[in-house]
Amino acid sequence: MLLWVGFAVLTAGVVAFLARPLMESAGSARSETSADLAVYRDQLRAIEAEREQGLLEASEAEAARTEMARRLLRAADRAKENGDVSSGTASGDVTRAPSRTSSMARPLVYAVSALIPLLSVGVYVLVGSPGLPGNPFAERVAKSNQGRSVDELIGLVEKRLRAQPDDGQGWEVIAPVYMKQQRYDDAARAYANSIRLNGETPDRVAGFAEALVLTNNGLIVPDARRAYQRLLKIAPDRPEPRFWLALAKEQDGDLAGGIADLDGMLKSAPGDAPWRSLVEGKLNEMRAALAGGGAAKVPSTVGKASENSDAKAGGDGSDSGQGAVTHAGPRGPSAADVAAVQQMSPEERSAFIAQMVEGLAARLAKNGNDLEGWKRLARAYKVMGRDEDAAKALSDARRAMADDGAAQKVLDALAKDLGIGT
Repeated sequence: MLLWVGFAVLTAGVVAFLARPLMESAGSARSETSADLAVYRDQLRAIEAEREQGLLEASEAEAARTEMARRLLRAADRAKENGDVSSGTASGDVTRAPSRTSSMARPLVYAVSALIPLLSVGVYVLVGSPGLPGNPFAERVAKSNQGRSVDELIGLVEKRLRAQPDDGQGWEVIAPVYMKQQRYDDAARAYANSIRLNGETPDRVAGFAEALVLTNNGLIVPDARRAYQRLLKIAPDRPEPRFWLALAKEQDGDLAGGIADLDGMLKSAPGDAPWRSLVEGKLNEMRAALAGGGAAKVPSTVGKASENSDAKAGGDGSDSGQGAVTHAGPRGPSAADVAAVQQMSPEERSAFIAQMVEGLAARLAKNGNDLEGWKRLARAYKVMGRDEDAAKALSDARRAMADDGAAQKVLDALAKDLGIGT
């Protein structure tokens, strides 16, 4: 009701503003003409007074009186033409004439002013829908998505991105969704596209690096390391790049360097930092490893991995570019495992890596319903330069998971990322 009252007041104000010229009486126009005549008379009297005082010569006074008289006559003629005034005595007095037009216009203006809002309301009642409730855009979007599963909504976004791969907003939206669904490889690709199309931000770079680390089961691969180094430059106050770069040193076998980085991180951190306990725990673990002489030889968990094919999984290569390091168990190798591999000779490392990759391939041949395993195997072959084996692994994965449409899409995207034709 309050809204309708506001509309009525607004309509009345607009009508009043538009009708104002019609509401004015003709007397205002006549008063302007009378004012002009009065001014001219005053100027004639002023000229006569200045002549008597000797301020004006007789000829100048006569010329001035002639000009004023001419103006006075023109004003009187205009008034007569408009029907506003009628001449009186010879001295130029004028009297006002009644205006029938003005008196007749007032009722018409009042009638039109009242009819405009009434007619508008009548038309709206007949054509419009005054009783229809409001329907904001957000509610319409929410209703349109009701009944759809998360996978269906993700599928719609993915379909749009396949049609418009340069849709930066789409990649921005779907990247964190992939992370929540633990589709880390897809999340890394989505963050990379978002950075490419939308530019760098700390959150995008951090998301990209985290997705790479999770994709590789905790290994800080070269791309992740470069991302964290970049994050450290553009957001030096964030703790995660310092932490993960320290763990990268641990994985390289540089325990002393990792300990120094974590120690410096704790010294510069506020006392109530929520991540202090995590960093302190990792720091104590690294100090204990260093005090015990580090990882001088391959840990038993890594050594046994080649004997138990059901516990194997593939991984990416180290910074030295020697190949992909694979590991036992779902959580990947420990820092000591990686450090031990780094201390091997190139020949020993290559043999060890090949053994682990073949073990993964054997496990997948027995049980091919492991999408993450196939992805790791294809990456490992690619890093080792065995493109034909990588292509065969993708083909085998497609056959093993032929009934899984979502897995087929993931494998297609992986083949595209790796540049492998199948």
